Amino acid sequence: MSAAVITPGRRTLAYVVIGVASLVLVVVCLFPFAWMALSSIKKVNELYTVPPHWLPNEPTLLNYATVLFKSNIPRYFLNSIIISGGSTALAGSSTTLALKFASRAFVCRLWP
Repeated sequence: MSAAVITPGRRTLAYVVIGVASLVLVVVCLFPFAWMALSSIKKVNELYTVPPHWLPNEPTLLNYATVLFKSNIPRYFLNSIIISGGSTALAGSSTTLALKFASRAFVCRLWP
């Protein structure tokens, strides 16, 4: 049984194939985020055109103003921060108390 010999030409080809495959994977993974960002600055009538326009004809930030000032989304965001902060504080304090009681019980077992 002989070991496979990898020539420098094959190694370079392997690097090129891996590089191209990685680039394709990165583009596929980042495309939805780019589409979302581009769609956020389009007007509503541009969103529903067929075939879709890749770049907005008239970019606008009015959609962001609508979300921030005419909807309840900022309040929903604040509610999420309050709930997540409270649950984190509760979990941290209960873990601290449990550690304190566990260490006292362990110390009491060593010195009765």
